[in-house]
Amino acid sequence: MKLIATDLNGTLLHQDQGFNQPLLKETLSQLKQRGIRLVLASGNQYAHLKEVFREIWSTDLAVIAENGASIYLGDELVFDGSLTPQQVRLFLSATAQDEFLQNAYLILVGAQGSYTRVGAPAPLIAAAEKFYDHLQQVMSLETVTDRIKKISVSTAPEQAPR
Repeated sequence: MKLIATDLNGTLLHQDQGFNQPLLKETLSQLKQRGIRLVLASGNQYAHLKEVFREIWSTDLAVIAENGASIYLGDELVFDGSLTPQQVRLFLSATAQDEFLQNAYLILVGAQGSYTRVGAPAPLIAAAEKFYDHLQQVMSLETVTDRIKKISVSTAPEQAPR
């Protein structure tokens, strides 16, 4: 066995983003002795994962973040699947014209932060801040210049089309 990969939310992490630190530290130590790498796989933002795991962070960890858009070995980015600025613009223009998405809120997840429109509902902001670091509200998503790794589409349950 060369590596073990695990999902995080609902698997390794509890609902509050906590985990059993002593047990994970011991597990990492035993894996290292056996030459087995642990891979943390998540849709979460890399900066958020680094913060959640700051107490056990090591260069032995591999992290697949943003649903596969970023892959790190320790602190070294080995794969960057960022969207091109043209892809982001195309997505934003398509969603602006789509009636299905008129009540939706987008979160652009970038290398430096996360972005949503000013006026996003407080429950959406509160939920997003659990998974995305440096969440900023901007007047227009078209003004964001960060390298975008992922786009999250959210809406209140009562506003979702049936």
